[in-house]
Amino acid sequence: MLNELGLSRQKAGTVRELAERFRDGRLSELELRALSDDDAIGRLTEVKGVGPWTAKGALLIAHRRPDLVRTDDVALRRAIQVQYDLDHPPAPDEVADLARRWAPHRSLASSLLLAAARPDTSAATSDLEPEPPQFCGTKDGDR
Repeated sequence: MLNELGLSRQKAGTVRELAERFRDGRLSELELRALSDDDAIGRLTEVKGVGPWTAKGALLIAHRRPDLVRTDDVALRRAIQVQYDLDHPPAPDEVADLARRWAPHRSLASSLLLAAARPDTSAATSDLEPEPPQFCGTKDGDR
């Protein structure tokens, strides 16, 4: 069924494994909420197919973690390049160094940078509610 929704066999397997772990108690919402960012990322990345990019995204969106940054997010790296007038997209370690200044609001800062990088469509949609900033970009290297 997951394949019919467009998921590859590997992604469908990852979804099944996550569901199984939540069903049998190896993972729980309460546990993840109680863990530090690093520990929660560690628990989620124990599942084959869930890398740091995916784990951070889950924590950003589902748990609204306030101080996470996806240093390997290609869209965020490009947004930083534009906003900071860099001659290159910053490497993940450069993003981490730069993002230290944004603490303890790195999630919001990342979201604002991504929103600023989106093309301006306000003229075409002036009578519509603006979309809230998203925490998702393009991953780079998640396995």
